[in-house]
Order: sequence, then C-alpha cells, then structure tokens
Amino acid sequence: MSRKSTRISKYTPYNYVFSVFTTLIGVGIVRFALVWLAWTQTHSYAWTGTISTIQLVPTIVLGLFFGTLSDRINPYRAQIFNMITVILLIISLIIFLKIDFINIYVVCFHIALLGIIAAAYIPLHIVILRTITSKDSFPKMVTLDMLGFSTATIIGPALGGYVLATFGFYFAFGFAIILGIHSIVVLWLLGKDFTLGTPSESGIFRDIKNLLNFVSNNKSVLKILLLSAIRGTLLSGMVQLLPVIAGGLFAKDADGAGVLMATSGVGAIMSTIVLLMLPDSSLIKKVSGLYTFLMIGLFALFIMASGPSWPGFIVASAILGFGATGESVVSQAATQLASPPDMQGKMASVWSISTIGGTAAGAFLFGLALDSFPATKVFVFALFTGVAAIMACGYFVRARPTSGGTNSPESP
Repeated sequence: MSRKSTRISKYTPYNYVFSVFTTLIGVGIVRFALVWLAWTQTHSYAWTGTISTIQLVPTIVLGLFFGTLSDRINPYRAQIFNMITVILLIISLIIFLKIDFINIYVVCFHIALLGIIAAAYIPLHIVILRTITSKDSFPKMVTLDMLGFSTATIIGPALGGYVLATFGFYFAFGFAIILGIHSIVVLWLLGKDFTLGTPSESGIFRDIKNLLNFVSNNKSVLKILLLSAIRGTLLSGMVQLLPVIAGGLFAKDADGAGVLMATSGVGAIMSTIVLLMLPDSSLIKKVSGLYTFLMIGLFALFIMASGPSWPGFIVASAILGFGATGESVVSQAATQLASPPDMQGKMASVWSISTIGGTAAGAFLFGLALDSFPATKVFVFALFTGVAAIMACGYFVRARPTSGGTNSPESP
C-alpha cells in the first residue's frame, strides 16, 4: 500500500529515533525489574530463563499477524495505543506491589503482556521509520536506531539496578511512566499529517502466504534470517541470562546484575559506532559481515567457557553485546531493503520472529542447562553448537535450488 507522512523535515527521523530511545530506557527499567523479581522470588535460572521466553513468545506466535496488520493501518495511532497499554501495565504492577501480592505467576502475567505489546511494537516501529526516511538513508537510520537501542540497553538496566537498590520499585516505575508519556506526545505530533494509502485487497492470510513464498525463494534473505536465529539463540539468549549469571554464579546483587547488562550495552554501542563509520554500501551489501559478528560473539562464549572470573565475564559481556548488535543491525537493514514496499511491516515481523524466537529458545534452554549442569560445561556446549550451526546454515542454503531476487543484498 502507498503511505506517506507530509511535512517531513530532515530532523524528523532523528526526533523519532530519540523518542524511541527514551521509550526503551523506560521499558528496559520495567523489564529489568520483572526479571529481578523473578530471580528474587525463585532463585532459579530456569524460572528466569522462562520469564525471558514468555516475554518473547508472543512475537513468535503473533508476529506475522501484527506485521501484516501494520502494513494496513495508521502506524502512529496504533503505536500510541501500544504506549498507553505499557503505562497501564506499569500502573498494574504498582498496584500489585502496593497490596503486597507479588509472586512468580504475577510476574509471568505482566511479562507476557509486555511481550504482546513488543510483538506489535516492532513492525509498527519499522513502518514508521520507513515512512519518514528515504531508501538511501534508511541503513544509516537503522544503525542510529540500534545505537539508541544499545545505549538504552546500558542505561535501562544500570539505572534500573541503581534505582531499585536505592529508591525502590515505585520510583523506577514512575520514571518509566514519564518516559512513556513523552513517547506518546512525539508520536501524536509526527502522525498528525500521516496519510494512509489504498488498503490491500487481499486477505491477511494470503499476504502471509505471499511473504513466506518470497522468503523461501530468496536465498540471501533466507540466509540472513537463519543466521539471525543462530545469533538470537546463542548470543542474545545468553545476554538475557546475564543478570542471573551475576546473581547465581558470582553472588552479586541487583547492582552487579546491572553491571553485566550495562557492559553488554557498551559493546553494543561500540558495534553501532563502527557500523556508522562505514559507507552505507558496506552496511547492506556484505552479508558475509554477519559471519564476522557471529564469530566475535562466539569468542565471548569462549571467554565464558574458560572459567568463572568476574573480570572475564565483564569483558565477555561487552564482546557478546558487540557481536549480537552488529549482526542485528546488518540483518535488519538487509532484510528491509530486500523487501517490496508492501512487505515492510511483514518482513520486520519475520526478522523479529527469527531473532526473537532464537533468543527465547536460547534463554529457556540455557536457563534449564545452567540449573542442571556446571556453568563452564554449558558455555563450552554453546560455543561448539554455534560453530556447527553456522556451518550447517551455509550448507543448507547452498543446497537449495532457488535463487535470490534482484533486490537481494549481495550474497557472501
């Protein structure tokens, strides 16, 4: 469908990306609080990994539906509704804390709601970014957007750990609500002049079928999505468990858990800065760069497998963030630029399903493994599994008889 926003200045994308940055700080604080509540309620790696999985499952189950819907509706109004829902969720948490009725099931319920909101948020966010950004500048904006995400990954957990330890949950949740209100104001101002094009005449399920056919018949896109799933499972899945690794393996408190998450965010920021220094063509035309970032991430697992050392895990967390974020930026930009205009939201959902599905699986499986086996053996297993999975992915895609389209990124 044709869609556009009028009165777009050169500063509009930057204003929007900044509002997303502040939103992610608030959501990061809430997510950190929920993960920490899960840990304090159970002191179980498996339960905490389950919490991360519950948060990500809605994207896997509902992602294609929300992605298809995002190509048919006004994304600004839908995103405003999303943010209002986030604020109501935070208020609900405040009420449960106030009446002293917090347990692991209440935490699971709220993390599941947050996951549903995220499933709708991601494709809407990509569609909005595409409506206010030219195709030539889109790779740069994706990288800048990921820079904001990575910075929020640092500030959110670090601020969350500090505020929870110093001021408590109420102050942290109140601050998150203020950031959510700021995002609503920005979305309302940007969306006032948005015009929706002619809606698609085909049904939602036919659109989903066409999307899956496009992905299946495009070797480059298929390889990107498979590598993103590997990255999600091994790297992002392990990042989800960093707070409880700090608590369980090193007996650290919330501040220590925030240190590992913040260090991971530092690595993510460095990754995006490196990508911003490269020409746009280098960002989108060298899919082989995905392998580079994956190998960097696997090196972090090698450090973790070398033995439980707090300084070593701090370094590994930074390298883990660097590798995971670099792969994420390149794969997201490449899949969007390879997709037709009427598949932007849907392709964002497919990418989200591959990366978030992998993250959910990794957090859950590694959580179970860390509860059952020595941590060093789990990290060694993850390392060798990653190498084998990358090799298997390359063989699988090469063996397929189909070929990518003319709009595909350059194959490695």
